[in-house]
Amino acid sequence: MNLVRPLSALAFDRFPRRFLRAVTAGLLAWGLVKPLAAAVVVTTNLPAPAGSHLVVTLNGGSIEVISHELGEIHLEAQRIARGRTPAREQQLLSESPLQVTKEGTNWVLKTLTPTKEARLANGERPPLGGLFKLRVPKDCSVDLTTELGSIEVRGLIAGVQAQTGGGSLRFLEIHAPISGETVSGTILASACVGTNSLVTRGGGIQVLGGTGDLRLESGGGTVVVRRFRGPVRAEVSAGNLEFERVIGALDGLTGSGRIVADLVQPIPGSVRLEASGGGGIVVRVAREAGFSLDAMTSAGFVSLGVDKSAAPAAPTSERREAVNGGGPELWLRTGAGSIRITPWVESPGTKSP
Repeated sequence: MNLVRPLSALAFDRFPRRFLRAVTAGLLAWGLVKPLAAAVVVTTNLPAPAGSHLVVTLNGGSIEVISHELGEIHLEAQRIARGRTPAREQQLLSESPLQVTKEGTNWVLKTLTPTKEARLANGERPPLGGLFKLRVPKDCSVDLTTELGSIEVRGLIAGVQAQTGGGSLRFLEIHAPISGETVSGTILASACVGTNSLVTRGGGIQVLGGTGDLRLESGGGTVVVRRFRGPVRAEVSAGNLEFERVIGALDGLTGSGRIVADLVQPIPGSVRLEASGGGGIVVRVAREAGFSLDAMTSAGFVSLGVDKSAAPAAPTSERREAVNGGGPELWLRTGAGSIRITPWVESPGTKSP
């Protein structure tokens, strides 16, 4: 008879398990840790003929929408309730059912919940969290709202509206108009085509590639636009603006921050950049680029390093002139800081703009 017990049995049998249970109970009793939130999983398939519209309104939780080739909407949702006690969490789930209704060609998914005022009176956050995964036909337009959580939409060719009270927004390969707004969070749009309006009250915005008409607004954070084709208007209350190879008219305003713009050759449209509260401006163009310069700073200097015909000029706070024969307007203003127009320099292995 083998009287020697394996080490694993000694390590993980009675004493350690009883010890871990006792420690966990103590931590829960003292309120140092919370048990896992109550959760429930919901799945359903909804018929979605061509031209369908989906409306999702949640009182909490992240939303992910991805296109597929089937003529239906597939929903898989993990709903998580957060309350002061496990009993309260179960109560919140029962009081906040997921309602699915059909209105003509529209599908409406909505979570019902006690009013925000009632929850705040109880010291509770938005009660429901989790992840709502939706697979929809490419031509299904969507209107998505969550009180708290991130939203991601990928691969649609119909209109997208997305709004969250707190969380990030991601739009990937959307070939349709986009309207996105978050109270607090970052926004990413990559390879999207159409008229895009993206607003965050607190966070950065990145636009990578794409074509159309772009309107960006941030309450605080860096706004970056790279290789977009079409007119761009960007405004940030406090933060930097960065533009790289935008092919179209460019209008950028920051209340406080610096601006950097790499412009293609020839410059495709008017460029207006302003750092109203102060911040430097750097514009990089091809050495032979022609444009009509109108630049002024209240405290600093304007320097021009691309006019092939002009003799070096003394430092000045204001310059208005036709550069290399003139061309599109290059209008630059800053409340405090220098303005520099410099030649675009190729790095090894890169092509000229």
